[in-house]
Amino acid sequence: MITPTQYGKSITIALATIIRAVLLPEKYTIIAPTKSKTQIIMGYVIDHIFDSELFSSQLKIEGGKIEQLRRERNREHLTFKRGGEIICLTADARNQKKIGQVLLGYGSGNILIDDSPLIPDELYLYIKRMVGG
Repeated sequence: MITPTQYGKSITIALATIIRAVLLPEKYTIIAPTKSKTQIIMGYVIDHIFDSELFSSQLKIEGGKIEQLRRERNREHLTFKRGGEIICLTADARNQKKIGQVLLGYGSGNILIDDSPLIPDELYLYIKRMVGG
């Protein structure tokens, strides 16, 4: 999806990802050039997962940890009872020497790349090959 800044791309992606990850046993990987950019979508996911008991009841987290998640809004991996997952990874686009190392070992059929123009072409190809493979 390509739209101008501040048109709701991140929140739209977050809401769609919540619905699919809660209902289907699919893995969703959110990748952005920096950790702060990655946390934008995950922040929306965590904010809105508590909008409905249908969503929050599907989290695979013990009682006290749910309140901590709601408060801190900082988590890199959410799992759901039906097998869905949402994972955040940072492409670390600034560190060309370690290009792609953080992405090793992750496989996902659903990749959400935020701010992809800020990711160098070589790293973008690595993401598509290693994560999407």
